[in-house]
Amino acid sequence: MPRDLLYTNRFDRGDTPEVYKKLSLSKREDIVAKKLYALSEKYSNSSYLLVEPSKFKKKHGFSYDTKITPDILSKVIPLYKVDNNSFSFQKNGKKETIRSLKYFVIDDDNTENVLRQISYKLDGVYFLDWQKTDGSREYRLVYEIGF
Repeated sequence: MPRDLLYTNRFDRGDTPEVYKKLSLSKREDIVAKKLYALSEKYSNSSYLLVEPSKFKKKHGFSYDTKITPDILSKVIPLYKVDNNSFSFQKNGKKETIRSLKYFVIDDDNTENVLRQISYKLDGVYFLDWQKTDGSREYRLVYEIGF
């Protein structure tokens, strides 16, 4: 890993300035996120997983500190409403019945962790607003679907 990436969250030879030692964890995480966001352009063609969140945010016009939630994700990929195991594609209006699927349930707190698990790759991924039989709903990020 290149030195500038390696040292986004640490200092060389224990030379941590005193001011950093006194910062809260969230402030230190903010500094690291800002550094990674700045470096993401330099490593835009790399496969370093460390910069994938920043590359994703830059690509879609979000700032370094944007928390990716289902609402934010719906601005990136189409959100399909599912009722009775079927939904209509926005492109052709064709109604498809779902026979099987593999998915992650996502919410405001775990969306970024789920995106990390799929390396922020959204090709072939469906984002579903799943209406459950009890009237509640959940967001599902589907990585395998059968019709």
